[in-house]
Amino acid sequence: MYEEDEPVCICPNMTDTNIEFVEAIRVYYTKEPSYFENNKFKHYCNCAIALGVNNIVMILEQMMLLDYLILNHDRHFKNFGILRDSQTLKIIGAAPVFDNGSSLFHEDRADAIKLPEKPKMRSECFDTLDNQLKLIKDWSWFNGLKLEGISAISKELLLSVDSVEKKRAEKIADVLEKRIETAHLTSLQTGIC
Repeated sequence: MYEEDEPVCICPNMTDTNIEFVEAIRVYYTKEPSYFENNKFKHYCNCAIALGVNNIVMILEQMMLLDYLILNHDRHFKNFGILRDSQTLKIIGAAPVFDNGSSLFHEDRADAIKLPEKPKMRSECFDTLDNQLKLIKDWSWFNGLKLEGISAISKELLLSVDSVEKKRAEKIADVLEKRIETAHLTSLQTGIC
């Protein structure tokens, strides 16, 4: 899909006449949350596991890490979830990550791009971005070294878009590099990876 000759979405559709998307909010309320538990992440995982979603904890940890890295402020219970067969209602698995448009300082001028980031007035799904990073318990799937050079690649991609100024692309790449370093150090400190 394109708007004004720039791509808005180039991903294939995750649903069709046989596969439907079920929003996380519907999964979350398949069981009433415990008043005493007060942990949205754990509750959602327990509901998804009860429905038969495999690897949901790791998949959500990966989503939270991605959101942390790209500073996505628009992850809420209606833009992630599960896929199921629309005829049999059999669970297929977690839906792929989508709707990352509110990321990488998407609405900020170059001079506003810095860390610590200004607070955003948006919902975040399980907690703040930094606290969501703390929800990740098993980092065994993560190798921060594989992200080496990704900030340079992101800068190059941003500069390939005519409407992105050089200073803005450089600042975004710098912030991304810092977030990757923090995630890598956090993963090493857990002693699990």
